[in-house]
Amino acid sequence: MKLITYPTSDYNSYISESWMDDYSEFRLEATEWTQCTEKEAALVTAFKYLQELPGLTIDPTGTTQLLVLMQAQAEQALFLLKNSSLDQSVNPNQVNLGGLLQVSFDSPDREDDSAFYSPRVLRLLKPYIDDRPQVGTITRTR
Repeated sequence: MKLITYPTSDYNSYISESWMDDYSEFRLEATEWTQCTEKEAALVTAFKYLQELPGLTIDPTGTTQLLVLMQAQAEQALFLLKNSSLDQSVNPNQVNLGGLLQVSFDSPDREDDSAFYSPRVLRLLKPYIDDRPQVGTITRTR
């Protein structure tokens, strides 16, 4: 997959490799990026994570909001490179206590996104995330 940066149509990244290189040059603990051999894949994956963030309502056509998205994508790419095992299928609401005993907890309607996103990304995007609970419909049955 080729990296296509915003505002080109069908873009899959807000930032280019060179932008990320510049960003990581003045960022502590960015060795994962400088040593990365799959930089385009890291940026596209981070972009997809941002696209999947529930409740995110942000417009990249605004200069300020685009800068926030660019920083969030850079931070998410670094986070993913540092925590590459996060894509494994893990259910945080189940605990295996060994043998035949497994305990499950009720899970909320919405997944806990904090395990899959950089804490800095969540702080950057907090003003643009609508985290109000979805209102359900009550149906009376007899």
